[in-house]
Amino acid sequence: MLKNKSFLIVLIILIVALGLRLYLLQSHKILETDSPAYIRLGQNLIAGKGYIDNEGYKNLWFPPLYPILIGISSLITNNLELASRLISILFGVLLIIPVFLFVKRFYNEKSAYLASILTAIYPVLAYLSTIAYSDSLYIFLTMTIILVGWVTLTENKPYLYFIII
Repeated sequence: MLKNKSFLIVLIILIVALGLRLYLLQSHKILETDSPAYIRLGQNLIAGKGYIDNEGYKNLWFPPLYPILIGISSLITNNLELASRLISILFGVLLIIPVFLFVKRFYNEKSAYLASILTAIYPVLAYLSTIAYSDSLYIFLTMTIILVGWVTLTENKPYLYFIII
C-alpha cells in the first residue's frame, strides 16, 4: 500500500511539473542563442549529412546526444523547434524521479517528496526545461549516473558500473 501511495504522489508531482513546463513553453517566441545550432545538427544528422553545423563544418563543440534526439523526435513532430523543446520538457520532468530516489536513499521519504516538489517548481530548472538547450537532458543524465553510482557502491552491485560507463 505504501509503495502505491508513494508512486501516486510522485506521479502527481510529475504531472504538476509537466503542466508548469507546458505553461511556460507558451512564453517562448524565439529560439535562444545556441538553440539553432542544436536544431541544425539534429536536422543534418537525420538528413544523412553528418554532424554538420550552421556554417557547413563538422561540429566539435556540442555534445551529440541532444541533437540526435532532436532529429529522431522531429520525425514524429515534423517541427524541429517543437521537438527540441519537448525533449527538454521530457527530461526536465523525468529529473524528478532520480532526485526522489536519491534523496529517499540518503534521508527519508518525506525529504524525497520535498526535494521532488522543489525540483518540479524551481524556476531555473523549469526555465531550462522549456528552452532548446541540452541542459535538462544532461542534468537528468548526471543525476541518474550519480544515483546509479551510489547504488553500485552501497549495495555492492558491480554490474551497474556498466550503466555508468
